[in-house]
Amino acid sequence: HEDLRDQINSADAYNFSENVPGFGSADDHGTHVAGDAAATGNNGKGGLGTAWNVTILPLCIFPNATQGNASAAIRYAANKGASVINMSFGSGFPSAMLNDAVQYANDKDVVLVAAAGNDNSSDLGYPASFENVLAVGSTDQGSGKSDFSNFGPRVDVAAPGGNVLSTLAGSDADYGLESGTSMASPVAAGAVALMRAYAPDLPNSEIVDTLKRTAVQGRDRFTAFGEINVGEAMRNLQVPIVVDDGPRDASTFNNEGTLINPMGDAGLDAAKLINVDDYTFDVTSVYRPGQGSMASFASGFSVPQNSPG
Repeated sequence: HEDLRDQINSADAYNFSENVPGFGSADDHGTHVAGDAAATGNNGKGGLGTAWNVTILPLCIFPNATQGNASAAIRYAANKGASVINMSFGSGFPSAMLNDAVQYANDKDVVLVAAAGNDNSSDLGYPASFENVLAVGSTDQGSGKSDFSNFGPRVDVAAPGGNVLSTLAGSDADYGLESGTSMASPVAAGAVALMRAYAPDLPNSEIVDTLKRTAVQGRDRFTAFGEINVGEAMRNLQVPIVVDDGPRDASTFNNEGTLINPMGDAGLDAAKLINVDDYTFDVTSVYRPGQGSMASFASGFSVPQNSPG
């Protein structure tokens, strides 16, 4: 598809339904889901996914969507180095095999995201109900609950899933509207991909906690934490500030007295004690639109005893 081809990892794509390499048959559901997460932006075509500068590993489990095939796909993605796995499928029956695969991926630091289900019920299916899976419900325009979305405290967060425009499989330039928690889940998974790209060293648990903590509750509370807020999640990532060991001079500081990090690794809202040439600075990173993250003084600095100057 014109809006996905640059992001697809076709070399490792696998069709678990037929146990052969490749994509499987063209499918609107899978193609739409991929676009929700990662359709290319700024190209004048269709829409854009939440994270559109990522690599998609397409793994097909339909139409033969057994627990074994789903489990194999999850393990395969984890072993291929996926940082987030979107699971826009579900079953009403728990499976020890599927749960083992989910926990295997979680132990490999993958974030697992799953559709909460479309039954307008508080009874979630699997894998959304498993521990260490982010269960995602659906909102419509205006952030209200989609009438089909499952709900309740076992739904972690919500994301747009009602009448979402995304890529379809009919042709290389086909788009259409679809609804479901299957659409909401990859929107949230795309947010996770953005967060992991910005903070690749943060463990999966911190990524998920930040996404939950910054979510916004609407008038009708139907999730544990609310609808995801991607901007706030990015601004609240606790990324360590890194300063190199090079010498400090006047060029290290800008005209606002802000310590410029020559490594470009200052994180958002992260407070750290750093040591620069035996001078200890208490710094906090600040996000400024158009400038990015900058490490600025929080409480001045202390000069060690007997230090020159």
